[in-house]
Amino acid sequence: MFIGASAGSTGGGIKVTRILIAAKVFVAEIERVFRPNIVRSIKIGGPPVDSNQRLATIVYLLTISGLFAAGTFTIMILEAESKCELTTAATACAATLNNIGPGLGRAGAIKNYAWFSTPSKLVLTGLMALGHLELYSLLVLFTPRSRRTQQTGQRSSGVDYPRDRAGLPHAAHRLTTGLRP
Repeated sequence: MFIGASAGSTGGGIKVTRILIAAKVFVAEIERVFRPNIVRSIKIGGPPVDSNQRLATIVYLLTISGLFAAGTFTIMILEAESKCELTTAATACAATLNNIGPGLGRAGAIKNYAWFSTPSKLVLTGLMALGHLELYSLLVLFTPRSRRTQQTGQRSSGVDYPRDRAGLPHAAHRLTTGLRP
């Protein structure tokens, strides 16, 4: 229920490329325990995956796992009166977080989500929004650095680039980063 489509697809779930990177990182770290002097790069389709990409992938998978666990725990608490089973709560959270359709149990293909209480539906709706918008893009909306400042109207990126007299990034910086005036 968690592994989704290929990179660039609109299918739900964790993209296969991220699962592949995480699996290769896992194998490389196990190998490094037994052979600490070995240096191997992780490659996907040719070019090596840099360390920032590897870290971002692991953080993403841990964030999805944490959201899934928190959502399941929350649904179990909110639906204690209706005797919601762990299977139903977990698969309802997985189905909404990964946008894959029905879950199992009372949230399965034969039943629907109508019996959930309003707070539970809000939790599931939040998980659906986080999963559908690829998590990071929604979390960026809530970070102060991504908002435009009221005084200048420019984005506050948190990075101070060298600027020319017009306030644009310096020509040498534009050349190295591909920015255009």
